[in-house]
Order: sequence, then structure tokens, then C-alpha cells
Amino acid sequence: MNEETVLLIIKTTGAKALCFTTNRMIVAEVGEPSDAYSAGYAPFASLARDLWRGRRIRKIMKLSPEGILTANKKNFAVSYAEIVKVELFVVRRDRMIRIRASADTYEYLLAKPKEFQNYANVLRPVLADKLAGCARL
Repeated sequence: MNEETVLLIIKTTGAKALCFTTNRMIVAEVGEPSDAYSAGYAPFASLARDLWRGRRIRKIMKLSPEGILTANKKNFAVSYAEIVKVELFVVRRDRMIRIRASADTYEYLLAKPKEFQNYANVLRPVLADKLAGCARL
């Protein structure tokens, strides 16, 4: 059996990162910085939050898929067998991803909209016909 590896980590504008592996998607909590951390950067709170999340994502990138899953009790996985459809789409100027699974639907705003096409290129081989083309709303 092949070892599971991380293929792509998509940073969202919220407190989550979407980790796509060879077998599943892992939704990882990257959280929010503490109030004390943010207070130190008060005039630049948004920048401080982005830097903090960036550090958390770099830590996640060093972990195995199982390590990512167990790094936070709020992290969870959705196997590709459970995924019905993944849509990459545009709403006004925002790039979004919607994952429809058998049990739930997850929708996130992408933090790096310039990577939109690259995300589709990496996901296409593992999701095949479950990946819907880019739609503009």
C-alpha cells in the first residue's frame, strides 16, 4: 500500500487550512492569535493575524497527514469516497471553494486567489470527475 502524502494545502481567509492528501481532505484548524499577541501589533492587527496563521501553516506543512489530523482536536478528515463534488468558483472578485460531501457541505474563501488555477490543476488528478470547473457568480 502506498504511503499517504500531502499534495496541497489551501489557506483560507478564516481560521482553517484545507489539506488535500493522496487519500482524503483534512480540514485543519489554524486558529486565531491570542489577544495578547494581537495587542502587541494593535495598529497592524490584520497583518499580525496573517503572519500568525502563516507560521501555523508552515508548521502543518512539516507534519504527516496523520500528524495534521491529530494536531488539533477540531481537525477532521473527509475521505475522497465521501466527497460528492468540489467546486472552485468566483463570487464578484472573491475566489471560493465548496466541498459537497455525503454528510455535509463546506465552503471557504481562498486566502491566495492568484493560486486558484494551480489548486484546480493539483486537485484534478485525485478528484477526477468530482472537481467542477470554475464558475462565476
